[in-house]
Amino acid sequence: MYQEASYAIAIETKEPVFEGMYIKAEEPKISLRTAKSGDKTLVILGGMGHRVGAEIDLSKTYEELEKKAKMMYKDAKILYRWGTQDCITLDKIPYIGEYSKIMENIYVATGYKKWGMTTSNVASNIIADKILGKENKYEEIYDSTRLNPVKNRWELGEMIKESASSLVADRMKEKANAPTCTHLGCKLSWNNLEETWDCPCHGSRFDKNGKQIYGPAIDDLKNH
Repeated sequence: MYQEASYAIAIETKEPVFEGMYIKAEEPKISLRTAKSGDKTLVILGGMGHRVGAEIDLSKTYEELEKKAKMMYKDAKILYRWGTQDCITLDKIPYIGEYSKIMENIYVATGYKKWGMTTSNVASNIIADKILGKENKYEEIYDSTRLNPVKNRWELGEMIKESASSLVADRMKEKANAPTCTHLGCKLSWNNLEETWDCPCHGSRFDKNGKQIYGPAIDDLKNH
């Protein structure tokens, strides 16, 4: 899998708001939904996704979302901003089922590709049926032990390229001053939006002082 970051803002408006949930088909992807906050209905705009650790300028990410909010609602008041990460599999279908062919009674559900509210329900049913010894008609689709690198050669190639260019063994001059991840030694990229060091290999993140804030790394940066 690889990690993808995305961002969201919540706005308040006095204008009538839409019903339902929507997502834009073109890039950059933007999603729209509403949420209750006390007696108010807030509008949530999400999107501006990118691979974690990508060496891109992120400084205007929230600004772009705010511009889109103002286009829809001129009186939009920005109440909240936040970002998150999601696991995405090579074929974009979640892994749900046995953690390993050789480890009994351990299950996994991951790689929801930003559809966790719906896919987690599918996962709970598949895993519950496995524990109870029942067949589930969807379990083959989400088989967590599958591996089809030929079918997913483009994504696999991208992942290998990202990892190879980030490993300590491949010290590129422009990354010479960047710290290395305490997970498997990949070179980290500076996130100028959230002021974090992000790993392009597996999605670990560290704050500007080197403290670990997101796995799979579990240790802080050394001598940073």
